[in-house]
Amino acid sequence: MAAVIEQKTGIKAELVEGAHGSFDVAVDGEIVYSRAKTGGLPSSKEVVALVRAREG
Repeated sequence: MAAVIEQKTGIKAELVEGAHGSFDVAVDGEIVYSRAKTGGLPSSKEVVALVRAREG
């Protein structure tokens, strides 16, 4: 996932292991996606769109 984000946006992504199966995507410290809130995992396309929307 980190490689896809970097390839598509030019942004260096960092994967950080969370507790209890968590999966959050944050941009500049702001969470733009939370598995705890949605109940599922996003596709890489969805993550890239969320990152671009926050950056753009």
